[in-house]
This record gives sequence, C-alpha cells and structure tokens, in this order.
Amino acid sequence: MLSGFGMRICLVTPDIVGPIQNGGIGTFCTHILELLKGHHELTLVFTAEKERNAASGWQRRYEQAGIRIVTLNELQAHAESRDINPVQDRFLQRSWMVYQWLTCETFDLVHFQDWGANGFYAIRAQRTGLALSSTRLAVTVHSPSEWLRQGMREWPGDTLAHLRLHYAERYCVEHAHTVVFPSAHMRDWCREEGWSVPENNSVIPCPYTMDSTAPTGHGKEPDPAHLVFFGRLEARKGLDIFLKALERILSGPSHGIKRISFVGKDGCVNGEAGSQRIRKLQKRVPGVELRTLTTLDMPGALTYLRESRGIVWMPSRIDNCPYTVIECIENRIPFYVAATGGTPELVHASRTFPLSLGGIIDKILACGEAADTEPHPYSAESANTLWLKWHSRRASRPTSAAKTSRGKPPLVTVCVPYFNQPEFLPHTLKALKRIEYPDLEVIVINDGSTEPEAAAVWNKMAQQYEEAGWTFHELEVNQGLGAARNAAARISTGKFLVFNDSDNCAFPRMIERFVHAMAHSGADCLTCGFVRHHCKSDPFQTPRPGKVIRPLGPFTLLGLLDNVYGDANFCIRRDVFDAVGGFCEDHETATHDWEFLLRLDLGGYDIDVIPTELFWYRHLPQSMMRQADLYQSHLVAVQSWLSQHDSSRDRRLFTQLTLPLFHEQQQLRKSWSRLPRFLQRWFRRRRHGHKKPCWRFWT
Repeated sequence: MLSGFGMRICLVTPDIVGPIQNGGIGTFCTHILELLKGHHELTLVFTAEKERNAASGWQRRYEQAGIRIVTLNELQAHAESRDINPVQDRFLQRSWMVYQWLTCETFDLVHFQDWGANGFYAIRAQRTGLALSSTRLAVTVHSPSEWLRQGMREWPGDTLAHLRLHYAERYCVEHAHTVVFPSAHMRDWCREEGWSVPENNSVIPCPYTMDSTAPTGHGKEPDPAHLVFFGRLEARKGLDIFLKALERILSGPSHGIKRISFVGKDGCVNGEAGSQRIRKLQKRVPGVELRTLTTLDMPGALTYLRESRGIVWMPSRIDNCPYTVIECIENRIPFYVAATGGTPELVHASRTFPLSLGGIIDKILACGEAADTEPHPYSAESANTLWLKWHSRRASRPTSAAKTSRGKPPLVTVCVPYFNQPEFLPHTLKALKRIEYPDLEVIVINDGSTEPEAAAVWNKMAQQYEEAGWTFHELEVNQGLGAARNAAARISTGKFLVFNDSDNCAFPRMIERFVHAMAHSGADCLTCGFVRHHCKSDPFQTPRPGKVIRPLGPFTLLGLLDNVYGDANFCIRRDVFDAVGGFCEDHETATHDWEFLLRLDLGGYDIDVIPTELFWYRHLPQSMMRQADLYQSHLVAVQSWLSQHDSSRDRRLFTQLTLPLFHEQQQLRKSWSRLPRFLQRWFRRRRHGHKKPCWRFWT
C-alpha cells in the first residue's frame, strides 16, 4: 500500500472487461483496477447488463483480486423500495439507482465515466448540498455521445433522448469535483462545444498494465502482404474510407497484398453492418483473402496480431486516446494510424497519415519497411505513474460555489396565488404551517375569486392564520396566475422567493432544503422534484404515493420544446426575480413558469434542480394546465426567444417546422405507448433488420 494513502475508491462504469467483450471504456477501467489493487480498497459498480457472449466467471476473477463487485441487479434490488420512474430514460433510472446506493456507502473517491452519465444525480445532489458532501466525485471524459455521433457521421435514432443524454453527460463534466481528459484533443473538443470545463482538470493518457509474461512484437519479420484493420467495424473508425481505398488499390496492378484481416467488434456504417460492407468488397476482389474477426477479446486480438505478422492500420475519423494504438505501441506491433483526434499525442509522426482517400492509398503503397523503431510520445510507465498519483490524492471536501452562511438564516417569502380553489387552499396552508423554518414570510393573494365558497374559505383562512403574522392580500378583479404571483412578490421582503400554488402542498423541509441548496450551489434559481397525485383530499393522507417527477434541468435546446426546468414551485433570489421582470401576465396561458424559467435561462442566470421531491403537485382533469390552449401556451412560453430573432425566416422555421415536428413526434410516442408489448417488440425487430419473427420473439 502507498505510504499513508490507502483510500476507499469506487469505480462506476457501464463497461468493463468480462461482462462486455471489448470496449475502450471497459479496457480503461480494467487497467485502472489492475493498477490500483493493493494500493486502495476498491469497489466496482457495473451499471449495464452483461453481453450474451460474456466471459464466464468474470465476477469471481475480480473478487479474487480483492475488488468488491456491485452489479445492476444489486442496484435494482437496493432500489426496490424506492421510486424508479418508468417513464424516465434508462440512463436516468440507472443514474438514480447509483446515487441512491452511494448515499448508503462511504467512499473517499467515486470515479465516474462520462458516457451514459452514471454520475448525473450524484453530482447534482452534491452540488445542491443534498448528499455526498465529503466525497470527491471525479469524471473521466472518454467519449461523449455527441462526440461519438459526430464521429459516426449519423443522426441519432431518437433525437430528444440523445439531447437529454448529451445534457446529462455535459452536466457531469461541468460540475464534477475533478475531471480527467485522456487527451488534450478531448478537452479542446469540450471547450469548442461550449462546455464549461472546470479549473480542476488534468490531461492524463490512459493507463496500460501489460502482462509481463506475454510476448511482444511479431518475433518474425512482419508480412507487408497482410494488412490488418484494428478497431470496431464502424464509420467512426474509418472502415468505409478504408474499404474504398482498398478497392482502388486492389483493382490496380502490382499491389502485392494477399490477405486483409478486420479485427474488431461489428459496428455500423450508414445503417449497414460493417461486416456486411466487408463481404460486399470480397465479391469485388476475389483474388485477395478477406477475414473478419468480430468475437476476439483483447488478449485474443493481440495474440492474432502477433501470430499473423500483419501490419496494423487504424484510419479513425476521430479518436480520444485509443487502446488499439496503445496496445500496438506497448506490444511493439508495427502500425499506421490516421493523424486525427488525440492520436498524434501518442505516436511518432512517421507512423501517421492524413485521413483522406489519397492519404490512405499513398501510405499503403509506400509503407516500405514496417519495423516500428521510432520512440513514441506515449509511455505506459509514465501514464501509470500519473494515474497512481492522481488516485492517491487525499479526498478533500469538495468546495461549493458559495459558502453556506452560519449566521442568521435569510428571510424567505412564500407566495401563494389563489383563485376559486376553496377545497385545496386549507391543505396548502396547513402544509406551510408544518414548515419549521425560523424566518418565513407567507403572502397569500386572492386573485379576484368569483365563487361564494371560495370567498368564504379565503376569509376563514385569513382569520385562522392571523396570529402567525401571514399576509392575506386581495385583488379586486381576476388578473391571472402570473399577475397574482407578481403581486405577492412586490409586497414581499424576503431575500429569497418561493412560489407555492394554492393546490400544491409543501413538504416540511422544503424551505430548509431550498435555502441550504441556494447557499451551497451559488445558483440564482433552484427548482426541485415533486410527487404528482390525482386526488382532491389532503395528499399527506393519501395511501398510495403518486408518480415522482424530476426535471431534467436548464438545457435551452430542449427548453424551447418542452418544460425541462420544473414547476413554478422554485426558489429564486429576489434581486434576480426583479432583474428578469417577473412572470408573464398573459391571462390565457398556462405556461407562466416555463416562460419565466426559459427567459431566466436565456438571460444567462444559473439554474439547477434539487434532485429530490419537495412538494405534492396536484394533477387533476380540471387543472389549468390540462384545460389550457396548448398551442397558444407554447408560443407564449417561447416568446422571449422569438423576440430575439428578428428574421421572419427564422421565426417561420421554428414555428412552422420545428414546433410542429416536435408535437407530431409527441403524438406518435403516445400512440406507440398504447400498442401491445408484443407489437412494440415486433416493430423494433423489423427496424433492426429481423424480418422473420421467430416464436421465441413472440413469447
């Protein structure tokens, strides 16, 4: 054990060697664990299902090395008594399960991988002061989903789901305590995409712990007549351009190539399997043997490269810190690689070529002597040392954007707009009375209620809470929800404003959570999760809990299409509320909260979400949201964005194309959800090329 540095470290990953046949993230995590074992107390949390051809006994091998294993099944069993929203994206469900599990454990360091956003809820909970305050949360940036999409040169199958994942991955990188980039290329890409890279970041190449007993190099002279494509058979790895180059070379005279091997997991090129592309080429060049090896694991692939004596080619369109290159360097296997992404940071320039059809052809025809004798910038020994030092830093308490005040708690004003809801107001005020926050101001606004019963309940509540010092103010005529909220804000005196509609009921610790999270995060505005219920009675007496809603957060691209920010039951700094201009006072719309939060987001203010439920949200058929004109409400919600685009062409593009396509997709999703499960499975199989359903599929 390193002198004085033994720590409890948890590695969270959706990919690991054993249950997953091969993958860059899995290879990285396996090398990290091999490097750290014996130095620290290690726990591996594997957040995906194992593949069908997974190695047997993989879990036992890790445990024999002293590594504790936690699988997805264990995470699900731990979360059985907790809420897992079935409507959420799968990556959000898994992130929530990981967060809930982490709150029951104690670690000095939790090391997340960026892809899949496993750390989304844990990092958000830490930022808002909800949990994990003394644990260092780190993220290694391997392959963000948007980076992969650009490399694959394809559109996502589900654009909205892709955008949600993209936002969550970005959030993890921007708000983690520390971030590691395996290449300067990846850090530059994040910055070019507009990500706010934290100051506490490092560029450390991937580690590599080679088996000292394994042979290196070919042992014999390499065979220039044998070319080996090494990497996943997909567009990002340049399979398509490599096949085009081969077809041109092989159709000419005196190429000297006798065999070409393709070593890597099967992938996709423009919707077609990579192996299928290779079979098509074989028909056009029958005089050359093409061999496709898609089931080899990492040791098997290296053994084949050594024994076949082929020269390795890696024409990737984009790469971060690829293990295919590292394995060739450390095993002294001759190779050539495209000078793209982070690859030039690893290899000598003589082993690179420009990624173009001509560049590949010229390099293949002029490769000459294949012996790999040039010194490369990458060194496994150096990378391993850097990773050991990085993991051995004592876990200091993560710092927040603003220190929590230890003096008198700030005054918080709760604004309650009320209009013709006599059956709900007593429940709402009773819930506020349960709050034990020491400095609370409550302002209730009667927005010109017209029903006699509503006026009677209003007067009764005003008398009942007179001793509590609450303010009851009445507007002469009904002016709308936005105007009522603004009226309450105008007469408030609190540093923070919280808007609590008269049919919602606050949890006892709502204000305390809001104030603590505002101080801890330094945010300008915080929304939160809530529990949706469908009854008219007091929700605290409801025997069955409703659906839990956790807003995604401030992602402007999605915020223009849907309310991803949260409900009006948010906490905001009073000076920020005034600077933004308060709520829209359009009487007809039901999206005052969405419009305000989108305007706040467009103004560059810091918005975040407390990832836990803080109030009951009443969802009834007669509610304002379900009775409103959704067409007009959506246009009102995005009016601040439309006002910033004076071009009539831009406005027409958004209102006549983007919004209709979004709502059309929403209707299709609703229709899809109504289909029987067996039909959904049948259509999925058709989409993925299974044209003949089998009996096993129908069961």
